[in-house]
Amino acid sequence: MVSNTLSVEWNKLPTEVDSLMLSLEGHEMMMGTYKLLLKRSADNTFSGDLLLPVCTSDAMTWLGTITPINDTSHASPLPISVRMTQ
Repeated sequence: MVSNTLSVEWNKLPTEVDSLMLSLEGHEMMMGTYKLLLKRSADNTFSGDLLLPVCTSDAMTWLGTITPINDTSHASPLPISVRMTQ
């Protein structure tokens, strides 16, 4: 298994927001909910190491959202899809 770095630029968020929550669920197959905390870095991007569980098929789509944590502006979650292939 190899992780990939997921980076997100969300310039309209207040500077007080220091992390985002990524939530993903398998589209073709039930694999539970995968959650990852994305932390703000010095260059004003949010990132974390994405390591999705392996399923038995050659490819799988994960659907979900990225939500700001402690956001007083109440920004809407960003939709995301990730295609995993072996």
